[in-house]
Amino acid sequence: MKGYYGTQDNERLSNVDSPVFKDNLSSDIIYPEIYYKIQPFVIFACDQMESCRHMINQSMLDQVGDDIYTKVCAMYPDLEEYANQSPMKLSVETTQQRQRRFFRRRGVFQDFVDLLLLNELFRRGSILF
Repeated sequence: MKGYYGTQDNERLSNVDSPVFKDNLSSDIIYPEIYYKIQPFVIFACDQMESCRHMINQSMLDQVGDDIYTKVCAMYPDLEEYANQSPMKLSVETTQQRQRRFFRRRGVFQDFVDLLLLNELFRRGSILF
């Protein structure tokens, strides 16, 4: 079966152990440290969601995103401190004014978790909504 890059899937997988592949993987793709802390939780959650084989809806995404956020904060308390640095206690009027300028659902850190979750689901070709 032809893979994404026009090669056979088994051919592509056999090249994973090659030194050239490992060098390219480690030198070309550089993500922030926070990505490497969150991504394993995202992958685990996506594996669980795929095993259920249900269509994924908004409430499921919110629940899984909250669960990932909770687990990451439990594992890395320093990230929770970082996430709580931004002022979240705003008056209703100020919140409404801010929402007109930009859209943020639950804070930068939780939005980042949701973004990584959606990215992984789309990468896997999961059925959404």
